[in-house]
Amino acid sequence: MNAAECSATWLSAPRFVHHSPLTTHHSLAIALCSLCVLCGELRAEITGKDVQQAIARGVAYLRQAQAVDGSWQYGNRQEYIQGATALVVLALVNAGVPADDPAVLTGITYFTSREHTNTYSTSLVAMALAEADPKKYFAKIEEAAQWLMRNQNQDGTWSYMGVLRGRSYDNSNTQFGVLGLHAAARAGVAIPKEVWEKIEDHFRSTQNRDGGWGYHGGRQADASYGSMTCAGLGSLFICDGRLHYETDVCGKYIEDKAIAAGLNWLGKFFTVTENPGKKTSWHYYYLYGIERVGVIAAMKYIGGHDWYREGAEQILRRQSRDGSWYSVVDTAFALLFLGKGRAPVLFNKLRWRGDWNNDRHDLENLSRFISETFGQKLSWQTVDLGAPLTEWLEAPILFLNGHTGPKLTPQEIQKLAEYVGQGGFIFAEACCARIDFDAGFRAIMAQAFPERQLERLEADHPIYRSFFKIEGKVPLLYGLSVSCRTSVVFSPTDLSCFWERENVKSGAFEMGTNIAAYATGMDPLRDKLDKISLVAAKRGAEEPPPRGALIIAQVRHQGDWHPDPLSMNRLLAELREKANVDVGVEKRPVKLVDSDLFDYAVLYMTGHRRFELAAEEKARLRRYLERGGFLFADACCGKTEFDEAFRSLMKDLFPKNPLEALPQGHALFETGHKIKTVKYRKALQATLPGDQPPHLEAVTLEGKIAVVYSKHNFGCGLENHPCSECKGLLPEDAMRVAFNVVLYGLTN
Repeated sequence: MNAAECSATWLSAPRFVHHSPLTTHHSLAIALCSLCVLCGELRAEITGKDVQQAIARGVAYLRQAQAVDGSWQYGNRQEYIQGATALVVLALVNAGVPADDPAVLTGITYFTSREHTNTYSTSLVAMALAEADPKKYFAKIEEAAQWLMRNQNQDGTWSYMGVLRGRSYDNSNTQFGVLGLHAAARAGVAIPKEVWEKIEDHFRSTQNRDGGWGYHGGRQADASYGSMTCAGLGSLFICDGRLHYETDVCGKYIEDKAIAAGLNWLGKFFTVTENPGKKTSWHYYYLYGIERVGVIAAMKYIGGHDWYREGAEQILRRQSRDGSWYSVVDTAFALLFLGKGRAPVLFNKLRWRGDWNNDRHDLENLSRFISETFGQKLSWQTVDLGAPLTEWLEAPILFLNGHTGPKLTPQEIQKLAEYVGQGGFIFAEACCARIDFDAGFRAIMAQAFPERQLERLEADHPIYRSFFKIEGKVPLLYGLSVSCRTSVVFSPTDLSCFWERENVKSGAFEMGTNIAAYATGMDPLRDKLDKISLVAAKRGAEEPPPRGALIIAQVRHQGDWHPDPLSMNRLLAELREKANVDVGVEKRPVKLVDSDLFDYAVLYMTGHRRFELAAEEKARLRRYLERGGFLFADACCGKTEFDEAFRSLMKDLFPKNPLEALPQGHALFETGHKIKTVKYRKALQATLPGDQPPHLEAVTLEGKIAVVYSKHNFGCGLENHPCSECKGLLPEDAMRVAFNVVLYGLTN
C-alpha cells in the first residue's frame, strides 16, 4: 500500500463505536483495525530508525571504499592518508561498528605502522585509538600525545607539520591538537597543566570582538565563521574541564564571558544548511563542530534551534544513493555527527530559579562513568523549568539539586507531579548537605504528592543492588512511591561534589550508577528523535465521554487494584490513534457489585498482592462473563501472590473451563498487530532471553474466549515507566499485545 492509499484509508475509515457487551459486535472491526495498523502513520519528521538506516548506508560505503592495505584515501594528499584512515576508524566506531571488526582492525594496523608527521593525523590517531580501546592501545595513544606536546608552539597553538618553522599556526590544526590530547587524557595519559593553560590563553586572547573565531587570530585575525567558532568553543570547554575543576568552589563560579560570547555568536548565526561565514566550504566539518559543542555543553538548543534534529534532517537529505556524503572525509564527519549526537539522554538537569548548577561537571562525569560501565554511550542535557513536559520526558531521570530551597509556583509543582505520572523519575540532592534545599524539596514533594511522603529507603531496597551490590552502611536515601515503583529519590547528603571531581573514589559514582539502573530498569532508552506522546488529561465533569465510546472499566478489589494508574489510559489512546476506536479518555473504576457493571464491554484487573472476592462479587463476575463480557487481567510486576489468587478465582468461577495457554498463531495474535515474538524486561531475560513467543492464557465459555490472563506484567510497560524488578514485557511489546487483546475481546 502506497502513502497516498494509506492516507486515504485513514481519512475515510468509519469510527468504531462500542456498544454494550450484550449486543452484537461490529464484524468490520478486525479488518479495519488490521488495515490501520499495517498502514501506520505518515511521518513528517525523521525518526531514529531513519538515522540508523542512513548510518548503516554510510558505513557500507566506507567499507567498500577501504583499500586493500586498510587505508582510506584523501584525494591525492598522500601525507594525510594516515589521518583520513584514523578519521574513518573514529567514525566507524562511533557509528556502532565493533572495535574488533576487520575493517577497523586493518585500519588501525595501517595508521599505527606509520610515523607521526603532522598535527591532523597524529591527533586523529590518538582519538581513534582512545575510542576503539584505550587500554589495548595505551602505548600508541601516549606516543601520539607526546608528539603533540613536543610540537605545540609556545603560544599554545599547532601548525600543520609540527613546531612552527616559518609557517603561521591556525585554529583548525590547534583544535585537533586539543582534541587529540583530550582523548589521550581520558585514556589516562598525563598531560601537564601548562599545556592546557597555553591553549586556553590562546583562544581567549584571539577571540574576535563579535564573539567568534576565524582561521587565524591576533594580528592575522580574519572574520569569524562557523567551524572555527565551534573550534574555539570546544577547546575552551575542554580546557575549563581540565583546569578549573580542582580549584572551583562548589557553587561559586564566575561566568565565562568568552564562552558566553562564543555561544551568542553561534546562536545568532546558527544554520545547518551551510558553514556560516564560509557558505558551503567545509560544511560537514562545521556540523561535526556543532555536534561537539552541543554535546559538551549539554545543550538541546543552540540559538533556539534543536541542533541535532535539524542537522540530522539536513544530513539525511544530502546523502547520496551510494551511502556517501560526497567524499570519504565528509562521510566520516557526517557519521560522527549522526552517531555521537544521537546518544540517548539519561539525565535532564533542571534549570530552576536559583543555584541549580553548583557543580558544572557532575552529570558530565557521572554520565561518562555510567557509559563506560554499561558499555553504551549515554548523554545528559539541561532543561528549563518552563520547557514543555515532553522535553522533560526526553530523559528518564530529572535531576535537581542546590544549596538554597527551590521556590516553585503551584503550576511548576504540579508539572513535577505530571512528569512522574507520565513515567518520569526525579532524583534530587541537597548539595553539600544543605538543610535549606532539604527542607524546600520536602515541602515541594508534600504539595506535589499530598497522599504520599518521602520515606527512608531500607538497606534491602533494590536501588542498593540494581547494578553494584552496595553492602554494609548504605548511603542515606529517601524515596516516594508512585505507581508500582519508587519514582522520587532524594539524597540529603552530597553526591554531586564527588561526581565533579571525577577521579575521587568515594562510592558516589557507584551509587549514581545504581540510581540510574533502578530508574531505567536497565531497559533500552528512547531514541533522541522519538516522538513523545502524553496520556490525555482527565475529562472534566462538564465533558462526558462520547456516547457509545469504549471505556475500559478497571475492577476495584480489596487488594492494590490500580498500581499503574495510567496504563489503561495509554492503551485507550493507542486504540483511538491506531485502530480508529471511539474511546473515552480514561478508564473507569468499577466495583463488581455496581449497577452499571454490565454497561462495560471490557474489564481490566490487576494487582501485586493476594486478594479475595466476596460471594456476591464472584456471582456478578461469573454472570458478566457468561453473558458476553470480556476480562483482561495481569499480575503486576509478575507477582506470584496475585497470580495465585487470580488462578484460584478462575477455578472457583469456572471449574470445568480452566485457564489454558493460547497457542502460537491464535487469531488474537493476528487481530491488529501480527505478533509472533515479544521481548521481556531484564528481570525475565535469564529465563526468557531475546525474542520469545507471547505467553497468554484464556478461559473459553461456549466456544468464545471470555478471559485473557498473563502472569507477566503489562501495566508497567503500558505506562512506559522502567521497573527494575518487573517481570513483564518491554513497553513496545506490552502495548502491541494489550492492543490485540482488547480488539479481540471487542470483535469476537
